Amino acid sequence: MPEFQGNSVASKWEELKEKYAQLGLPFFRYHPNPLETGAFQESEEGVACDCCGKTTHIYYEGPFYAIDDIDCLCPECIASGRAAEKFDGAFQDECSVDDGVEDPEKLDELILRTPRLLWVAAGILARPLRRLLRFFGLCGRKGALRHGHYGRSAGGSR
Repeated sequence: MPEFQGNSVASKWEELKEKYAQLGLPFFRYHPNPLETGAFQESEEGVACDCCGKTTHIYYEGPFYAIDDIDCLCPECIASGRAAEKFDGAFQDECSVDDGVEDPEKLDELILRTPRLLWVAAGILARPLRRLLRFFGLCGRKGALRHGHYGRSAGGSR
């Protein structure tokens, strides 16, 4: 959890974590309220997750950068990283975090295990994303991603 000033933000953070636990959903540190932002959809009938095949009533059908055409993913496959691993995909494009992230574990969590903020996916607000990354303590070296400091392949490309 990022360091907060004041109890109101910290208590809101804890309320969100509790809400998602009660719903049986994983909590996403860098997108703490995906139901409210519209990143997750709800279905009374349920849909099959393209990753695990299980029926889910809350699912993600937002942007996912992969070769395969993915229709929907369950929150568990996103949070665990199974979806990114199975489809060799990502939820955030590296250019949207172009100020760089020093900690590779935090970068992996953001890009591979966090549903995309849909207002960013529309390409509208890159600067507010960088502010959000700074708030969560993710920003570091400028241009770290552009210069190949991140990537799972030996060539540094994703």
